[in-house]
Amino acid sequence: MIYIMFKSLILLVFCLSFLPHVISVPVFNSEHISQEPSESRSGWRNVSVDFNNLDDYRTKSNYSSRSPLIVAHDFELTNVLQNGSTSGQFGANTSVRPTSEELSVNLSTNSPHNEWGRNNETSISDTRTSDAPQNNSRVEDKAVKPFQMRIEDQIFYGGLITYSHMLHPARICRVMNACIRNDDTLVLPRWMQRHDNLLSFHCGHRKLSFSLEDNSPPPSLKNLDLVGLTSPRPSMPDFVRDFAPNTVVFDLIYGDHELKQSCHSRKGTSCDSFPSLNQSLNTAIFLPSRLEAINEKRSWVREFVKLMKPPNAGKQSRILYKNIDVTESKELGMQCFRSAFFTRGPYNKFHVMNDHMRELNFLKSHGIQKEARILRQDKSNDIVEEASCDLNITISNRKADDGDSKLIGRYITNIPTLRAEILKQAERIPGLNIKLDTITLEGKSLWWQINAMQKTDVWIAGHGPLLTNMLFLRQNSSVIELQPFAYYPQTYENLAEHLAHVRYERYIANPDVEAFETCIRQLYTSDHPSYKDAQTIFERFRRASMKFFQSDSTHSLVLHTLAEEGLDYVKACARMQRLTTDAHVFAVAIVRHARVRCGLPKPSTNEADSGDAK
Repeated sequence: MIYIMFKSLILLVFCLSFLPHVISVPVFNSEHISQEPSESRSGWRNVSVDFNNLDDYRTKSNYSSRSPLIVAHDFELTNVLQNGSTSGQFGANTSVRPTSEELSVNLSTNSPHNEWGRNNETSISDTRTSDAPQNNSRVEDKAVKPFQMRIEDQIFYGGLITYSHMLHPARICRVMNACIRNDDTLVLPRWMQRHDNLLSFHCGHRKLSFSLEDNSPPPSLKNLDLVGLTSPRPSMPDFVRDFAPNTVVFDLIYGDHELKQSCHSRKGTSCDSFPSLNQSLNTAIFLPSRLEAINEKRSWVREFVKLMKPPNAGKQSRILYKNIDVTESKELGMQCFRSAFFTRGPYNKFHVMNDHMRELNFLKSHGIQKEARILRQDKSNDIVEEASCDLNITISNRKADDGDSKLIGRYITNIPTLRAEILKQAERIPGLNIKLDTITLEGKSLWWQINAMQKTDVWIAGHGPLLTNMLFLRQNSSVIELQPFAYYPQTYENLAEHLAHVRYERYIANPDVEAFETCIRQLYTSDHPSYKDAQTIFERFRRASMKFFQSDSTHSLVLHTLAEEGLDYVKACARMQRLTTDAHVFAVAIVRHARVRCGLPKPSTNEADSGDAK
């Protein structure tokens, strides 16, 4: 009997050994899915993004069938990654061509219960090669040893590296163990106060606090290298201006320059203990949280950020979404990073010189050229009149809803007449051969817009954020901004001079009294507290318009500088004007730009229009 029971037990064990091969049970591997609290404060939203693969997740539907986890998070992830924009504020964008065989996306969700509470972070990964080793731990969550120096029996934390090269005279600072408050204050050890002038003046960040203990390590150090200390504003021209210093930093990281390096620690100026620039960097950048919430498919800003990473670079950059609308907080939360890079801002003589702009790595690595096109072909070295020039003129216009331009501000109303006048005036310039295109940039991908700018020599466009694309015009190109009457901001003039390095000219459109009056009446009703002030502004606008049509430009009405309380909508009403021009006079100015761009001589008086002969 015992023998029979023993044989039965052996048979049972033998059968059970085959059971896993017969029945398969889906089990989530703890290496594949990990949920753990993060020490980051509320108000900072972290998303790790491989810039080349941003849309790869969204476009490959087979991922959903392979991972229930991705299905569960697809709606939220789409909201995070498809942060496009309305073309009026954030411009247009492109979808990304998938290039990688591996997808890795990290998503974090802020807790609503604490203003600076914890983030519940979920790591999502999908690898097409099942035999590949699974290592999904987040790089920035790995233990980081703070940068430190030992002096005798004491340890001092923190350090500073400055880089410089001949194309960018301003210093580029890299602070080790960088802690950032939500108000953009850089918090450093007390001993670093001796470098206050270097950090604030030469490297351009003036919000500094030297309040950390010299001998205490920074709290919750993230294994990230921050590029830029502030979040850029979301509108296209403001974004480019704010983000410009970061392009210089990315050029330092990915470019090829002869650098000078200086190091500063509590111990001295030796660079022996500091990391070299070519050591592995885990870059991170700030973007405004407003971009994260937008559900449009295309975002000019997001696609511009992707250009910072060369196509062949395998590094990822984490996006830290930050609420830039909060200026005051009862609790100043703080995040600390392994290091942070920053340099001076634009619009001063030290920033992004013309020679440097042509050599920026983010342009060269993507094949975007800044060198001037060769336009003029001399048939004879001695007779300049025999030169010929092939030149591209592009007019870009806004879309009109259902063809009704009355609903759209800054819409050029008389383009057919303007085109005819441009072609007529060009025929009067011997050797000038122009190609005239009319395009709409709204709704187009960023690469479509870049290609259009690369082929343009003279660009005419109404005032608006899409003028930011002048960054992609080639050297010696011209941009002519058509501005609404009495509204003359210098935003794009400064952009042309200090960053794009192209010729700039403004042309004032005719007053649109009807559109301005309609807007004022709609926004300032009789019960509005600023009703009387708005009516006074309208009367001034009407009188200035009468002077304009009488060829008298001596009026003093300037609406873009209005600072009176309650009159903010007046600026919006000024921008709602339709753009109508004297086509003949405007065409003469445009063709003059084309002639100068080609280096062609003035035509004789009997050949040219009198406007160009002046």
